[in-house]
Amino acid sequence: MELTLPRAVTHHIVDVLRLKRGSTLELFNGNGNNYAATLVSHDRQARIQLGESSPATNESPLKVTLWQAVSRAERMDASVRQAVELGAIGIQPIMTQRCQVKLDPKRAAKRHAHWSSIIVSASEQSGRATLPVLAPLKTLAQALEQRKGDHLGIVMSPETCDSLGSFQPEATPQHVDLLIGPESGFSAEEVRQAVDAGCIALRAGGRILRTETAGPAALAILQARFGDLT
Repeated sequence: MELTLPRAVTHHIVDVLRLKRGSTLELFNGNGNNYAATLVSHDRQARIQLGESSPATNESPLKVTLWQAVSRAERMDASVRQAVELGAIGIQPIMTQRCQVKLDPKRAAKRHAHWSSIIVSASEQSGRATLPVLAPLKTLAQALEQRKGDHLGIVMSPETCDSLGSFQPEATPQHVDLLIGPESGFSAEEVRQAVDAGCIALRAGGRILRTETAGPAALAILQARFGDLT
């Protein structure tokens, strides 16, 4: 079966990867499968001959959803991009008391579309065939109200004494909601709200990390301990 690829994908294949007619490539559509393909033509939009599909085998057994407080553009972009590369299955943007970015509905929709594009490109770059789910923007309180009770909730706070690296859960976690604050961190009240909702307050070492560093660092620790980052 022949398919015509979108212009953005054509640009990546032809101008970035420099593929020529007859080149083989691998495509994905977000459903967990990879598809072998051959480039048939690449005038204005590339056409490919689609081949057999095969299931991807590089998804982590640990299902982490990153609850990332909205930060300034470049920082938020980095948080989303690196979370995808480190195997997060979902991104939940949250608004908190200390968020320096304020989004009205129109701006929130534009940012959501932008973050979606980052998820796609980061999935391509890291070879993932399953797209992480980007949830609609919520306040922290709204997200906590809807949190699933069978998920392990972790709120990262440098004020706590317990470390993520030495945390010993009763059972190996399968699903984790990882809560990361904005540039100025969560307020003490917000940490209490998360703990009251069933989350555990932990820190990542003895240093205070930037918001765009804290999420990837905590994800890496979790994947190394309970996932596939070995």
